[in-house]
Amino acid sequence: MAAKLMNTGNLVLRHVADDEILYGRASKIPQTALATMMIGGNRKTGKRQGLTSWKSEATDIPQLVVWNGSERHWRSGLWKNKNFIGIPTMPSVYSNGFFISNSRRLVRRYVLSHLGEAFGEALIENKWKRFWSTHKYEECDVYGKCGPFRSCSILESPICCCLRGYTPRSNDEWSKGNFARKMKPVIANKGMKEDGFVTMNKMKVPDFDYWLGSSLDVEKFEQECLNHCSCLAYWHDSCVGCLTWSGNLVDIFQFSEGGVDHNIRVAHSELDRKKNTKAIAIAIVLIGAFVIFGCTCLCWRWMTTQKDMLIADNPELKCFTFETLVSAVNNFIVANKLGAGGFGSVYK
Repeated sequence: MAAKLMNTGNLVLRHVADDEILYGRASKIPQTALATMMIGGNRKTGKRQGLTSWKSEATDIPQLVVWNGSERHWRSGLWKNKNFIGIPTMPSVYSNGFFISNSRRLVRRYVLSHLGEAFGEALIENKWKRFWSTHKYEECDVYGKCGPFRSCSILESPICCCLRGYTPRSNDEWSKGNFARKMKPVIANKGMKEDGFVTMNKMKVPDFDYWLGSSLDVEKFEQECLNHCSCLAYWHDSCVGCLTWSGNLVDIFQFSEGGVDHNIRVAHSELDRKKNTKAIAIAIVLIGAFVIFGCTCLCWRWMTTQKDMLIADNPELKCFTFETLVSAVNNFIVANKLGAGGFGSVYK
């Protein structure tokens, strides 16, 4: 037997005697890149050569993971039709059929640096140009940086914050920046069918999801999650389907742009608190508007009163309108001009 790496990038195991192919990955996406193998597409044939990891021999896993020994260091998030959720800066143009080179072959490579950073490059005009990288956000890119039931955001200080409906078990450890301990629910009896969901925007959804189905009926999936006490969150997408989470919600990232809407389960009282908070905010705005309006009216009235008092204190000082002055000096003709001084012209 002999192993041969074909020009297509496919590794083939042949029987030398009769040249029979005993093994080949032509029908499946390979999960291992060998020397001289190319990842990219051919404009003429329309074929593309990719690289992915697999859960098992028959089941693929739709995300990339960088390991530091036996621990996860970074993950890309789920594949969402044209890009990874965890890489919002990854342009979809490199995965949806558009090409960046006039040549027939599009060549890309993926590099894992010694710092654990993965990045993709495309060969453009004989130069490698980076089109995405994993560690744009530094601290928040590290897997599980904030621990379970917390989200990481580079726009916040500190960068870690509790998910809605959860609170730190130890405020002392939280203030010291120890985010390793698990959070506790604000309401102990969360898990009832009266619970609801709050939506977090621009999110990288947690790890360890469970695929519930591909139906477009979002309300059905939401109710299905509420029917199970272990279901803590869900996300629905027309391309991916509906995913649910139970156990620890870990490695959650809130981006400044990109990401998806993620729905977190909270107790019914938390939903009421949200409504109350909204009502209080509206009340504060209205009261503030009334106060400003009242102050404006008082100031206007005070200025009017001061003007009347000034006129009353100076009875010999008369006020004239501009029209009266124009008529009195015959439209400011030169013949009526007596002279000029530091305060302007003087007319009779």
